[in-house]
Amino acid sequence: MNKNGTDTDTDASILVVDDNIMSRKVLQHRLKPSGFPVVLASSGAEALQIVESEPISLVLLDMLMDEMSGIEVLQQLKSNPEFQHIPVVIVSSLESVDEATKCIDAGASDFLSKPVPSAILLEVVTDILGFHPNGEVDPSVVKNVSNIHLDDLPILDPSFITKMLSDYGKTTTTDFITRFQGFALNQKDTILTAARNNDTVQWRGQVNNLKGGARSLGLAKLAGACREIECAFIDDDKETANKATHELETYLPEALKALKEFAVTI
Repeated sequence: MNKNGTDTDTDASILVVDDNIMSRKVLQHRLKPSGFPVVLASSGAEALQIVESEPISLVLLDMLMDEMSGIEVLQQLKSNPEFQHIPVVIVSSLESVDEATKCIDAGASDFLSKPVPSAILLEVVTDILGFHPNGEVDPSVVKNVSNIHLDDLPILDPSFITKMLSDYGKTTTTDFITRFQGFALNQKDTILTAARNNDTVQWRGQVNNLKGGARSLGLAKLAGACREIECAFIDDDKETANKATHELETYLPEALKALKEFAVTI
């Protein structure tokens, strides 16, 4: 049974939907070595045919596609009682808060910006499905499964930054860290203001943005705190969303402190 309370078929495939062949292959490459069975679709129409013909445990869905957009595919899946239980993660080059919020409101479980690092992709997939198909993956990759409490998550997992250094070099990595430090403080203030004003669209969208940056740097506890806010919205529990939002006042400073301390060692 997955975190949404529905039965999970461990033999069911993850469906990757993207009209760009390289984007499909990249996601397939990042998922397949970890044991997740993957099937590919090059269009929304093909994706819907696959969902009707074989068991699918999760859909990774591009937003911008010809003929049928990702949001149209999402809406068709969520309006069909037979398939509405299948979790959908939007994977898109769009980084608009409005677009992310629109997708979450339409029933998406998460919104990820391209390119998605392997560690974050595996974390999100495992979080949603509630299982991992084999025990060979480094457990540091998977931090946010449904039965892990925030207190069990590390403030910072350095392996994410180490991988970023390997992929992009010191200059790009330190620049990203510096920009995140300023961005995160502004983001927190924006989130708190949106919560006070009961501006749900801005509130949810900015939480999703903060979560994405935190995940990229391995700030597991901060990302988990953001995920708790999102889960509260999914459950239509505004009281819990408010409480979890104000807890960012605790989680963000400790995350930035850990990040700053690690950054000087790079």
